[in-house]
Amino acid sequence: MKRSPLQHRMATFVVLVLLTLASGAVQAAIPAGERAVLLDLYTSTNGAGWINSANWNGAAGTECTWFGVVCDAGKTTVTGVFLDFNHLTGSFPSAGIAGLTNLRYFYVDSNQLTGPIPALAGLTNLQYFIVNSNRLTGSIPALTGLTNLRYFYANDNQLTGPVPALGGLPNLQVFLVNDNQLTGPIPALAGLTNLQYFYANDNQLTGPIPALTGLMNLQVFYVNSNQLTGPIPALTGLTNLQVFLVDDNQLTGNVPSAPSPNALLAGLSTLCPNLLNHTSDPAWDAATGVTPWYMDCVEAPPVLDVDASGNVTTYDALTDGLLVIRYLFGLTGTALTNGALGGTATRTDPAAIKSYLDGIRTQLDVDGSGQADALTDGLLIIRYLFGLRGNALIAGAVDPQATRMTAPAIATYIQSLMP
Repeated sequence: MKRSPLQHRMATFVVLVLLTLASGAVQAAIPAGERAVLLDLYTSTNGAGWINSANWNGAAGTECTWFGVVCDAGKTTVTGVFLDFNHLTGSFPSAGIAGLTNLRYFYVDSNQLTGPIPALAGLTNLQYFIVNSNRLTGSIPALTGLTNLRYFYANDNQLTGPVPALGGLPNLQVFLVNDNQLTGPIPALAGLTNLQYFYANDNQLTGPIPALTGLMNLQVFYVNSNQLTGPIPALTGLTNLQVFLVDDNQLTGNVPSAPSPNALLAGLSTLCPNLLNHTSDPAWDAATGVTPWYMDCVEAPPVLDVDASGNVTTYDALTDGLLVIRYLFGLTGTALTNGALGGTATRTDPAAIKSYLDGIRTQLDVDGSGQADALTDGLLIIRYLFGLRGNALIAGAVDPQATRMTAPAIATYIQSLMP
């Protein structure tokens, strides 16, 4: 069975103890630059107030005996710093930690650190970076080039700004940035084939959930309690997915099919509240422990702001009207959206727009004929958005089987789709 993040932490602690005991009696020289980083870290985080600062500030050559410092077998370079739960206060040194060029493990979580996370550029050997449960502020630094990074914990801080790009991190297994004040979109997750745990919940993230295709090792995915919009992406191929939390957002459209085979644990996933369409799905009933799964979801009111542009182009003939009529003609992909998106559109992906229109297709039956049709309902909508009224609105555009046939009735119905 694969380890949880907590099990990993316990195993890492055992390794730390063994490495520290093995290095106790030997003195060797680490580079002066690495010693300077350690001394700066001690000073800037009030080392005198640490719970354990044994041997710190000792003579050159003793650095590998300092509490929480782990070196390589030859005691020539620092490979680990383990100072979690040690009452560190203050902030990281202004020069950062990049001088520890062979650093693999960096644990300073569960302290009282403030200020920003230092730059990590150049730390190409870094595998575990654990700074959660502090009072850190500022943005998360770029992770570009950290090709060996496996675990990144920055959760439970006061961080702001965007989630950094995660491309080029093929070894990333656990990424935790939940319980901060992060904004902007969730970055693309494509290529993270080793990713097992992704936590970005309880932030202020916006935009869609990115594609999850190819994340075959993903077990836990938390993005709940944000401001995410658009549809839930397909879960095809996620056969190891056990827990999936997307509740408390503004997601719309149809819920995707559960993975097949389905490893979702009973009662541990959440989909609502959101604005998802109410569709029967026993697999999600089981996964959420709620029957029906959508019990706490309010369906999104059907509106004609198809591209979710808001502001000036909320309801526009050349964007929303064109998207509706193209959709009703059966166009998909870029043929659906090319040249038909407002300048302030937030729903721009062709698949997201199709999913949205699929969800309100019944309401697009403007004339009440029993089906939505491009040459009747689509034409009525685009004419109305162009400002046509009366006979100019309905001439030649009402189905003979329609139940709404007069211009006032048609206009009133379309206006109900434009709150």
